Amino acid sequence: MKIILGVTGSVACYKGVLISREFFKRGLKQKVILTNSALKFIRPLIFKALSNAEVYTQKDFFNSNLHIEISRWGDLLLVAPASANFISKLANGIADNLLLSVAISFNKRIILAPAMHDEMWKNKFLRENVEKLMKGGIEIIGPVYGDLSGGDFGEGRMLEVNEIIDYIFKNTKKVLLVYGRTEEPIDDVRVITNRSSGKIGYFIHKALESNGIYHDIIVCGSIENIPEKKFIRVYRTDELLNILKERIKNYDVLIIPAAISDFVSDRMIGKIHRKNGKLNLNLKPNIDVLKEISSLKENKIYIGFALEEEREIEENAKIKISEKNLDFIVANTLDSISSEKMTGFIMDKNFKKVFEFKNLDKFEVAKKIVSLI
Repeated sequence: MKIILGVTGSVACYKGVLISREFFKRGLKQKVILTNSALKFIRPLIFKALSNAEVYTQKDFFNSNLHIEISRWGDLLLVAPASANFISKLANGIADNLLLSVAISFNKRIILAPAMHDEMWKNKFLRENVEKLMKGGIEIIGPVYGDLSGGDFGEGRMLEVNEIIDYIFKNTKKVLLVYGRTEEPIDDVRVITNRSSGKIGYFIHKALESNGIYHDIIVCGSIENIPEKKFIRVYRTDELLNILKERIKNYDVLIIPAAISDFVSDRMIGKIHRKNGKLNLNLKPNIDVLKEISSLKENKIYIGFALEEEREIEENAKIKISEKNLDFIVANTLDSISSEKMTGFIMDKNFKKVFEFKNLDKFEVAKKIVSLI
């Protein structure tokens, strides 16, 4: 999701900074527009420093068709704080600054978070303008009763940052994404692993990010396709299982395209030397992570993956759905590994194929997976 954040003149400008920071922490792309009145309270540098945001001011207003470029770029326009001046001008089609010009050009979701004194909020002309905007489909959240500037108290306090963030993303779920490949030690140097590249997991991360869906990431093994945001890295299956048991309660959705080793060996201390001659590895079945945490599912959505030979893919997908208590399984053929494309299908818990794909770009598959939640 790409967000345009407008900040108008109000003591509540500091909340605009904190909102921008929250967008940054969620990995969302954003452009910030400050009005001249906002610049009386706050400076562009703080948005750049805390959120790495592109910041525009009234100086940029006559920069070609910038207002059109920004309005076409964004998926959501949030004005927080929104002053009485901004609300009234927008309601009457006035576009005498960059933010207003962007707002009037914008044809997607617009949210305003007003901030002003009680008397201004209750002014009958302002109320008419608010009603006009709401009838036009613009969402207005707040204000609420609370402390105002100058020691006053009344209805005019802007919503808190967490309330605004919750409102924007109220229909989204918290997702835990686990991808990569586990590495099970043979000795202190060598491991049992596989050729999984982590590409589908990385593309799921990008699809979640573009939809503004909150997600945390666990990366397994030494893969190159790592996210730009903070993540937890694990190597062994038992490490992964322990983290999942501890943290899964905090999430609504688990997506786990991680290629977890089917076998582990008895670990030997130090480095095994070639001069010792022939080596026999004692392989034994590894932990089945999804089966182990199936009892922790409750009302969560579990999305698992299966890499299978084509002749067995459908039968094994059904078995794994049942054994691991999955809501969906993404089954794909062996030629998908380390490739940019995938062949296979997504099956739901009723064994219905909800999506089939052949040599489809992994990012397209990732977007379909994200649409399931």
